[in-house]
Amino acid sequence: MTARANIFFRRPIAESHIQLATEQQFPFYVAMGTLYRGWALAEQGYGEEGVAQLREGGTAYVATGLRLGLGFHLRLLAEGQAQLGALADALGTVEDALGAAPEEVWKPELLRLRGDLLARQGAEASSVEASYREAMDLARRHGAKAFELRATTSFGRWLQAQGRAAEARDLLAPLYASFTEGFDTRDLVEAKALLAELA
Repeated sequence: MTARANIFFRRPIAESHIQLATEQQFPFYVAMGTLYRGWALAEQGYGEEGVAQLREGGTAYVATGLRLGLGFHLRLLAEGQAQLGALADALGTVEDALGAAPEEVWKPELLRLRGDLLARQGAEASSVEASYREAMDLARRHGAKAFELRATTSFGRWLQAQGRAAEARDLLAPLYASFTEGFDTRDLVEAKALLAELA
């Protein structure tokens, strides 16, 4: 089953999760279910409804007093906002996430997303590049190869668009070659496709 197909199973699961958590008065689980329902809606193309649910779930999550995972939840909201074309809002959400959870494991993904959003906004090249490089470096220091690959692939696409294909290939090729399994996962499929374009 593909990752995209799995999305379609999240919404009913999230809805039953919310119903049970509400009945049993578990606010943390209500918040989590609402977040995942919003994510599912956004991924299925119901952007406005998805973003509204992500906001509601995020507010409920913060109200529980927990902070762990906040960067992940805000990243989902930022991605939903970006799908709607609200790039400034998405970038603001990413900056909020970086400020709210500066040491979190999700920081490389937030930095990668910031690079993507800056690139889409046509920001200065130095700002875009700095965000991608920080994402790659932090992922490497954490030993998070999947996050490093995502950041390097995003950066490679941007470099390609800047006429720097050779540099993109030199960054991505050795990282891709270091993987020994998981070649049917979306991240590795996308990296391989980009390398073919850069050849």
